[in-house]
Amino acid sequence: MHLQLRFAPIRRFALPLLVLAAPSVWMLTFVPPLWRDVDAYVQTVYPPGANTILLHGPLYCTLSRLPLWIGYLASASGPPVLLGHFIEHTQLTNAGITALIMSQHVALWGGVLFLISAVAVDWAARLVLAVFIATQPVFYAFAHCVGSETLSMILILYFIGIGLRITHRFPAVSPNMWLAATTLLCCCILTRQINRVLAGLLPAALALVVVVGSRYSRAALRQWVISIATGVVALVWASAVIHLLCWHTHTPWRPQFGYTFVWRLNFLSEMEPQSRRAFLDAIATRSNRPDVQQLSQIVNESFRENSAWHAPDFARHAKIVLSNGRAEFTDAGFDNVLNAFARAALVPPLAPLRAAAIADFADATTRTETDAVAYLFLTTAYYHAHTADMPQLAGLRIVDARGKSGSHAMPSYFYWWSAVSLRAWTAIAAFALIIAVVIDSRGGNRHRGEIIYVATAAVVGLVMLLINCFFAQFQERFTLPALEGLLVAVTVALGVIVNGASRYLAPESR
Repeated sequence: MHLQLRFAPIRRFALPLLVLAAPSVWMLTFVPPLWRDVDAYVQTVYPPGANTILLHGPLYCTLSRLPLWIGYLASASGPPVLLGHFIEHTQLTNAGITALIMSQHVALWGGVLFLISAVAVDWAARLVLAVFIATQPVFYAFAHCVGSETLSMILILYFIGIGLRITHRFPAVSPNMWLAATTLLCCCILTRQINRVLAGLLPAALALVVVVGSRYSRAALRQWVISIATGVVALVWASAVIHLLCWHTHTPWRPQFGYTFVWRLNFLSEMEPQSRRAFLDAIATRSNRPDVQQLSQIVNESFRENSAWHAPDFARHAKIVLSNGRAEFTDAGFDNVLNAFARAALVPPLAPLRAAAIADFADATTRTETDAVAYLFLTTAYYHAHTADMPQLAGLRIVDARGKSGSHAMPSYFYWWSAVSLRAWTAIAAFALIIAVVIDSRGGNRHRGEIIYVATAAVVGLVMLLINCFFAQFQERFTLPALEGLLVAVTVALGVIVNGASRYLAPESR
């Protein structure tokens, strides 16, 4: 008995940790670091400014510099400098990138353990869930990649983990849990703008918990109001941090969704000239700004003169035309024009844009984990055709585009779930959650709240994918929130099923 008690913590945490660490150790040994094209370079090298505060979430742009700085000091690649100086003048090194990748893998292990320990108390259940997560290459591929999507993915695991604990204890939720949820949500928002959608996750899930479970009470209403306040405070907190960083760096604050929307205009290349012109005229009509009307004309002329749409080239050309030689026409002014143009197209979405976004979303649901992983290999290879844009990567250990970066050359681990699309995962998650509900009902509905919560999280992940399709040209990385939400839902459902089986098989239950 004493021996079993002594080894209980090892079985509960060490064994699942070993399983979770196995793919990471293999990748750190045999797979060079992956790189999210020029975006990752901006996030890890550029000094604090519009690109690292407004265009990209500031949290990853700041936190990533810590392991990079430690690696820089350990490699003695230059004179010792303080962290503040390094953030302003970052120097990439192999040791720094390795330290960053290792820290991301470790954070992934912690996030998964935090998640599965919320639903699986028995060590065997935790081990089963750890094995399931370890077989999912999308988690490990992004953990092995430099880019803000990695931190977003990890923070969402922690946020869902704290949400599981809140729904399990609801309505007797401690203030510390709400504080943790608010902090994690704020961090998610500071990593990627699309994570603002997560502010509605807890209120929606808790409302369903109350309605489905008929748990109407003052305490439940009070906790539901707190969940709404949590989202609002996190949004305000994140906005305040961004404004403070802008003030500190003398960067004029403005949204930059309009700049991202330039990439979304790619769908116009498939339209007939008359239809394209009608769409752009509708945008000009919606806006009473002359510069937006001029921008509509520039877009139309660009499509008429060029067979392919290249958003960066268009943005540079449009800024020159709109400035008309005026020195006072700043980047902030150009962003405001782009924002007004995008707002006119999006609120509410014009019919051609709505059709293109829905078509992209439908196409996205046919993609698999392998597609998302292959995208990371291809963005790593992007460097070799754009070396001038990322000079510090020269000589560093990244995937070689001449034979190791294509999806055809990926190790077999990344193909394990290649036959399962996002649609298939949706069906699998729904089926697993239904089985979990049936088993949980026989055990007294102990995990009803958690089941409702992860089902809501899966829907929110799909909504995030759909919203991305309205704001930007589809890329495989946009499927990550949806894949993560569905895989987490399957994981929690498996935990409930294994817990139920353990109770049934336990000697005392016979």
